[in-house]
Amino acid sequence: MKKTLALLVYLTLLVASNAQMPNIVGLKFSRGFIMPHHQEIRSLIQKHITEYNLHVGWQTTGNKQWQREWNYPEVGTGFYYANLGNPDVLGDAKAAYLYYNMPFFRTQMFTMNFYLALGTAYLSNPFDFQENYTNIAIGSHYNIFANTNFEAQIRTKNFVFYTDFGLTHYSNGGSKMPNLGLNIFAASLGLKFKTIDVSKNRKMVGGYHKKHSELIVIQSFSKHADNFSVSNQSHFITTIIVDYGKYYSVRSRIGGGIDFMFDKAAELMTNSDSTIVFNNSFYYSTGLHIGYEAVIGDFRFTFQNIFFVYKKYGSKIFQRYGLKFLPGKHWAFNLTLMTNFFSAYTIEPGIGYRFSLK
Repeated sequence: MKKTLALLVYLTLLVASNAQMPNIVGLKFSRGFIMPHHQEIRSLIQKHITEYNLHVGWQTTGNKQWQREWNYPEVGTGFYYANLGNPDVLGDAKAAYLYYNMPFFRTQMFTMNFYLALGTAYLSNPFDFQENYTNIAIGSHYNIFANTNFEAQIRTKNFVFYTDFGLTHYSNGGSKMPNLGLNIFAASLGLKFKTIDVSKNRKMVGGYHKKHSELIVIQSFSKHADNFSVSNQSHFITTIIVDYGKYYSVRSRIGGGIDFMFDKAAELMTNSDSTIVFNNSFYYSTGLHIGYEAVIGDFRFTFQNIFFVYKKYGSKIFQRYGLKFLPGKHWAFNLTLMTNFFSAYTIEPGIGYRFSLK
């Protein structure tokens, strides 16, 4: 999780260093509840959840083609605090995040948006065998913070009043057990001070997109913990991801490729089956993936399905969700979550290189 936090801090500083002074400042108050997505979560729920968000952002006006293609979204960074309704067991949560707020319906005074935020959360009271053994939802202080909402805004001269409803999720991606995760559904009321009116300042310049292809090679470094155990030892995982993709528009990329995985946690998966004779070949797996990426400037929101054609243990089908950052012409940074359907397996921070193809 320290690598994940460092990557998010880097992305935040890079976004801030390449932007003008913020023209949006906002505050949001939310009330919600923990969804018992596992039967074991029910015993942890006591009270409703209260959340607070403070954020600063930038209203895009169409200086770049992707801004016009995505209907002049807002982008920014924020800070989050929530009590989790059970202070003795769950404690509270604090988070820093990047956000993206895209209108899908707009008039001069009213917009409806799809909102997505991704960051790092610090939860104050994770599982501990001696002092907090009933918290089977969260196994570590540091977790991925993810939030998605549908939002409605009404604008006056410089103020925006808004309400939204959506989901907040915490998970450490299996880096430390237990990791059932927490999901919070909440409704919100918010107020923004906005110094720019995009309906009066947006640029309507047309753009031209030429279809092109690229090859990206990324190596990720992560870990996966023992299943619920006293030692809770983490085991090293590294994956080389070779991905060929084609940009069919300024908004979308479709691709596929090969995953080569070295997974030290493989031995754990075979310990419970006495019929399996373990050897070093169990550490190595090879998979094929296919996926879609939503392109937002230098960022890519990634959705992939992976099928392991060579894997000597466990499930062969996984999914990958997350974020790529491609500054300049060649560098590539990766922050994704690998899951087996709804069960998180590992968080994959990575670095790589891309090759432009005709």
